[in-house]
Amino acid sequence: MILLIFHLQFCNAQSNMLKAKGHTAAAKLFQTSTKNGTVINNAIQTKTSENVKKVFGL
Repeated sequence: MILLIFHLQFCNAQSNMLKAKGHTAAAKLFQTSTKNGTVINNAIQTKTSENVKKVFGL
């Protein structure tokens, strides 16, 4: 019986560790996509301003 309780507590601890790792991975993924989003936005803005300059002959 004591062994069973220990086993359940250990499994619960492992489960919590995995959840924590999952959250960290998701957070990193979000950071990466946000960085990429920023890079894409900057590229769009640069291209747009280049096009505007061309149109107005600047």
